[in-house]
Amino acid sequence: IADCVISIPPWFTNKQRKAILDACQIAGVNCLRLIHDTTATALHYGAFKTLNKEFKDDEDTNFLFLDLGQSNFTASVVGFRNGSAQVKSCVWDRTLGGRNFDEVIAIIAAEGFKKKYGLDPLSNPKARIKLLSSAEKTKKTLSPAGVNQAPISVESLMEGYDLSAQVYLDEFNEKCTPLLE
Repeated sequence: IADCVISIPPWFTNKQRKAILDACQIAGVNCLRLIHDTTATALHYGAFKTLNKEFKDDEDTNFLFLDLGQSNFTASVVGFRNGSAQVKSCVWDRTLGGRNFDEVIAIIAAEGFKKKYGLDPLSNPKARIKLLSSAEKTKKTLSPAGVNQAPISVESLMEGYDLSAQVYLDEFNEKCTPLLE
């Protein structure tokens, strides 16, 4: 790679930005610039729309870009005109991500497991990792519109006992309310 542009989270400090640039130099990569990942997303979106002249020349067309990643959530408002883009606002929550929703499903499943066997899989590191991995799969199964329940199962979750249960969308949504607020 001769030249590159690297995307970074918008909350990176100057020290973290410098560390990225130092790492590039050590690796022999010529980093032309660092760009916020939300800005990179907007540029990618706007490039094709601009080529097709879908934006006005004299007035901004505003778009909201949302990114709920595994460990963080970002939202940015970008104004587009033909030939230009301007990030008007960007906010983030570094503590909210997909892993929080996995945790909700794991808690739902762990409660049922605890009632049935009297064991708490969330208190055991190995069982917790297995449960969270399965919870992520269940979350993806539960995500499409119209799906009201999804199975969660873990073979030999704890002390030789298997977990096999259903997670219902209504219960999941109810337990996610604090995250969404």
